[in-house]
Parts: sequence; structure tokens; C-alpha cells
Amino acid sequence: MDIITLESKLLLKPDAGIYYCVARAGRDVDVLPLHLAVEESSVPHLGEQVGPPVTGTVGEPVSLPCRMSGSPEPYLSWILPNGNVVRRGTAVPGGLTIETNGSLYLPNPSLRDGGHYRCTAVNHYGRDALSVQLLTTLEVWTRPPRMQLASYREATIHQGGEVHLECQADGVPAPLLSWVLPDRSVMTSAGPSTSRISVDTNGTLHISVTLPSDRGVYRCVASNSAGAASTSVRVHVSSLPPVIQQPREEHLLLSPGRPVYAHCSARGAPPPTLRWRIPDGTLVRPSQFLHGNLFVLTNGTLHIRKVGPKDSGSYECTATSNSAGERSRVVRLEVETPTYGLRGRVEGPSPVTYTRPGVAVELPCLTIATPRATVTWETPDLMQLKVMAQPRIYGNRYLSPQGSLVIQKPTSMDTGFYKCTAKNVIGVDTKATYLNFFAIYMLNRLSADNVLPATPHSIAQHVSFSFTTVSIHIGTNVMSHNMIVLHLLSILKNVLLGFKNVILKCCIFMC
Repeated sequence: MDIITLESKLLLKPDAGIYYCVARAGRDVDVLPLHLAVEESSVPHLGEQVGPPVTGTVGEPVSLPCRMSGSPEPYLSWILPNGNVVRRGTAVPGGLTIETNGSLYLPNPSLRDGGHYRCTAVNHYGRDALSVQLLTTLEVWTRPPRMQLASYREATIHQGGEVHLECQADGVPAPLLSWVLPDRSVMTSAGPSTSRISVDTNGTLHISVTLPSDRGVYRCVASNSAGAASTSVRVHVSSLPPVIQQPREEHLLLSPGRPVYAHCSARGAPPPTLRWRIPDGTLVRPSQFLHGNLFVLTNGTLHIRKVGPKDSGSYECTATSNSAGERSRVVRLEVETPTYGLRGRVEGPSPVTYTRPGVAVELPCLTIATPRATVTWETPDLMQLKVMAQPRIYGNRYLSPQGSLVIQKPTSMDTGFYKCTAKNVIGVDTKATYLNFFAIYMLNRLSADNVLPATPHSIAQHVSFSFTTVSIHIGTNVMSHNMIVLHLLSILKNVLLGFKNVILKCCIFMC
């Protein structure tokens, strides 16, 4: 069987098939079968209508128009540049479809889709058929990437901090973004990442914890089928030595059973690590619990719930950075041992205080104590006067915030023992003085009349005194009021005996 191949002009691919040529000579009949094959052509054929070229972009949908009319309604099909035929309702690789208006829809064109497309319309009326073709040329174009950031930048980050390097580019088709690291390795959003370095889908490079080895030039490359573009970022990694934000030395004095909060916070690059060394040499880190009583908080604060004498000693907090050095601070903790009496001292008045009528007298009481003590005065009439933050006035008595008791315009009614008491959680301490009004008055009179020498030293040669200080402590024998009165009477007896000769001279003088 012979095969005759014809170039398609008015023929369509459906016209291909076997045709028989019959020759008759009398009764003899000769039949010659012919096989017709229709070959597609990419050049316009005579009688075809040439439509306007259509320009499309890679990756962006495009439609090739084809509008036909006729009676009966023509049957449309599209012949692709590769010879494939697209008909209504048929599935074609690439998702090409014929729309209701006859246009050919390409959802995602590529460079391979460029070429000549033929739209064919056929209708049948009886045994006749009419075929009309429209030739459309699709041109698919691209645009090389273009970076939207400066071609070179610099960034400085402290060691241990985070880095975010952006990379933005446009192009047709959309470019693929990739990063070339200082060690020549390449990272993309679709590729594998490390525990510290990753690339987002938008092209941003992230470094979670920077190291000195991360310094160098990072190059972002944007590429597509039309070309490539790049931008570079030089990363500098700096280090800052650790700095502890509390004083280098601190002294804490606490009573037993009290809680302790010793703070230790530091900053630096990279962020320093903290640890405490307790008096027995043990190292304790944040979030670590020790001996059921000591705990280091996550912010570095050392906490002891209830201190005891065994907790006394030096506590050293160290902030360490592997590449930037270390700093430390020392907290010296002193836990007081329960004692009898006030820890500290009370500077009170002298055992005996002299005054004269109408002249104000000050009885000082300066308390130095840890913990802070409360101070009260007890007067001869057994009044309790508490030292407050503001001055207080009680009749002719003025009590200052510093603890001094001032008696203004004293009279004989103001003579007697004045007792200053300081008290805190550790104990009590007391200082007392005897305000002697009559004796000094008489001595002044005698001195003024040349009965006695005028100087205190010469007076002391004539009169011998025996004074004592009353001090009452917790844990010692507490004297009752009656015992105090008996003790005072004994003191007065000694005073009177010492003034025996003076009193006789006074009587003679006054008479």
C-alpha cells in the first residue's frame, strides 16, 4: 500500500485516513488504497487568518483569543506548537483549557510554550464542511532579577546576639533567593538549616546566637531564567566584658531566722553565665537548690530562706564570658549570735548631771546598734518617753529625734534618775544619770561667796563623791523598783556623808 503525505493547507488532522482510488475498464476493476497523513506546519497557510501576537510572562496566566461564529455553531479546537490538539472537555498536560468564548487559557506559561497556536473552527452542513483557521503567536518573555536593597551593607552585632539579614529582589519569573555564607556554603529556604542559622521563605537569613566565627561577608543571590543579581553584607561580631550591676563588695548583718536575698545580675556580650561560690567552696548555678535552704534564682539572686550561724561567711558571685573575661562580687554574710545586751553601743549622759535653777540641761543618748534599736527615756516620775522621728514636748521636757532629752527651766521637782534604754531583737542596753539640782546650786552659792574654790577640780578636792550607773540587761538580775529605791537611798547617804562639812558651812552661811 502506497502512502501519500500532503502538507496541510485546507486539510485538518481529522481528514487523515485511508482513501480508495477505483479504476474500471469494462468488467475489470482496479482499487488503489491511499493512506492520507496530515502533517502540522508552524508557518501560516494560505487561507488562514493571522491574529495579533500575544505577549505573556513566565508564570503568569495568559489567554489566546479565538472568536468564531456560524450556523450551525462551529466546533473549536486548538493546535499547539508541538502538534497536540486541545478540545473542549479534554485534559491536557499543563492545565490548558478552552474557555466558553473560545480562548485558549494557559495558567502557567513557560518559555517552552512560546510559538504558533492555531484555532480551528469546523461546522457540518449535510455532506459539506467548512474549516477556518486563526493563527496566533505567543511570545513569553522574562526579566532578570533586580535587588531592592543596597549592593553592600555592614552590620555589627554583639557576640551572643541575634542577626537578621534581609534580602529582597524582584524579577520575571520570581527569582530564587539563596545565601552564600563566609565559609562558602549555600543556604536556601528550601534547603537544610542548622540549629543556629536558617533562611525564611522571604529570603531573610537568621543567626540565633552569634559566635566570633560568624564574622565575614554574607552574599545573597537572586536568580531566575533571565539572569542573576546579588547583594553583600559584612557582619562584624563584637565582644563586651561582663559587668556586674551590683557593688563589688557588700556586707550583710542579719539575725538568725531571717531570709537573705543577695542580688547578682550582669550584662555583656556574649551574655555572661553566673555562678555562686558559697563559704564551703561549693559552686551553685541559677535554678540550683542546695541543702534544702539555699537556692539561686534564674536572675542570679542568691536566696537563703532562714539563715543561721553556720551560714556566715563570704559568698562570691562570678559572671563569666568565655571570650570576654569574668567579673565577681563578694557578699559577706554575718549572722548574729544571740547575746545578752544590745549589739552596738549607747552613748549616754554621765552618771551624774548637774544643773541650776532656770538653766536648761541636755541629757544625750546616742544609740549605735544593728539592727536598728528603739529608744525610750524613763523620768524620775516613771514616765516613759519614746524617741520618735519628730520631736516631742512633754511639759518642760523636749525629746529630740536624735535621742537627747532637754529639760527646760528645771526645778527641784526635776531632780532624780533619768534612764535611757535602747532595745532591738538582739537585746537591751541602758544608760542612766542622776540629775542633781540642789548640790550644784549650793556649790555655786558657796563658790560665789568664796566658801569653796570656783574650779571643778578644786571642788573635787573638798568633796569626795561616790556615784554609780544603773544598767539593766536581759538575762541578768532585773532590779525591782523597791530595790532601785534602796540603791538610790544608799547613794544619797554616801553623798550626804561627803557633804557633811559642806552642809554645816552652808547652814552657818545661811544663818
